[in-house]
Amino acid sequence: MKDIVLFAAFHAKGDTITATDISFNLSDTSILSELHLKNEVAEKQRITDALKRTAWNKTQAAKLLNISRPTLDYKIKQFDIRKTEV
Repeated sequence: MKDIVLFAAFHAKGDTITATDISFNLSDTSILSELHLKNEVAEKQRITDALKRTAWNKTQAAKLLNISRPTLDYKIKQFDIRKTEV
């Protein structure tokens, strides 16, 4: 349940989570591939947003992004994302 709420919070269009934010299809591959953008600026922004929304809880941020925790750690290092920036 917590993962669903985090997912909805991350993908909500506004400040309020609505029913449409909660109803999602896990087989929707567009959600799974969102992080794998060719645009590094957009990828860094998505990672930064996930870290903000989870108060730098890397395990939860990785779940929101549908990547593994080691991949998130790699991306944080790759993009030189620092906690002070988030």
